[in-house]
Amino acid sequence: MAIPISNVASVDHIDCHLCVDCVVKCPEKGALTINKRNISWLPAVTTIILTAAAITIATYFELPTISENWGKPDGKNIQMVQMDGLKNIKCFGSSRSFANHMKEVPGVTGVETFVKHHRVVVYYDANLTDAERVKKAIFTPLSELLNFQGKTTGDISYLQTGIDRCFDPNDQSYLAELLSQEKGVLALTTTFGEPVQATIYFDKTLTDINKIKAAASKPTLVSGEGKDQTTVKTGFVINEKGEKSGTIPAYEFVAMFIPTTDVSFNKYESYSIDKLMVYELPFSEASDPGMQKWIPYLVSHASNNDGVVRIQTEFTKEGPVIKIWFVNRLTSVEKINSLLKAAEFVVHYPDKSTKRVKNPFRFPV
Repeated sequence: MAIPISNVASVDHIDCHLCVDCVVKCPEKGALTINKRNISWLPAVTTIILTAAAITIATYFELPTISENWGKPDGKNIQMVQMDGLKNIKCFGSSRSFANHMKEVPGVTGVETFVKHHRVVVYYDANLTDAERVKKAIFTPLSELLNFQGKTTGDISYLQTGIDRCFDPNDQSYLAELLSQEKGVLALTTTFGEPVQATIYFDKTLTDINKIKAAASKPTLVSGEGKDQTTVKTGFVINEKGEKSGTIPAYEFVAMFIPTTDVSFNKYESYSIDKLMVYELPFSEASDPGMQKWIPYLVSHASNNDGVVRIQTEFTKEGPVIKIWFVNRLTSVEKINSLLKAAEFVVHYPDKSTKRVKNPFRFPV
């Protein structure tokens, strides 16, 4: 450290950190000591002891990654909710996102997160909210299509059951992956509850309730192949209390997961309803998840005809349909058919540029 120890009676320089190199290497034995004692081993032993103590303390005690209060932490009505096993609490960033989310929840006054054990502690004012509402605010529901292939007629079967050990968003994703390996499972939704309530939609010609429960209860999830294969412990438990099953019309099922389109343009609002006509066609692609991104291109292309003023899609008992609203004096069904059958769409972009895009749809015209 370049400290001039030969010029001072005692070393109290700010840069001295008790490395004791000078004591060990001094050629005059006993010339340099620590507090007039020959204990050059003390710093090394102290370092070992402190390191061991730190490791021991860290094993049994965990400091919070984030500890924030925006209310009165010592208020008379302040209570807390503690939840463990939230795998999405895994770093400072996820802890920060969680804290920001809870700040928006009425009645919540502070949070602590503990990354090592995926734990959160939420403080709340019991006069403004309660533990159940806090837990519901923490919960993130899932709604996901799994093996759906576009079926829109007939009925879809469902099973609504409780799933223990599935509160965390990561766990819900693992549950979806487990169920997707059963080919007849079409979709999964979850809602808050203790246990979490899962509604599993399925094709009864391809699977059944027992197979679905077996798939959800697998102790591990194996995904990927070869070197990319990973195994995750799941351990979900089916809680049959309050379990329900039944069927719903396929078109209602589709409407739950795939949004319909309803876009007006070309001064639609300026026309009274008696001046408009509706041209309706079957539109099976409306229920295909992979085709949803192309519908805005269809709308843009249709707007090139000044007589077309509105595009709607709808799921009916007979199947998906498209409704094209038009002004009869400005266009005709023949012109609309020509527009729909075009090999390429003429698409308008927000920067006012236009491009030609291959028509991905096949209309029965």
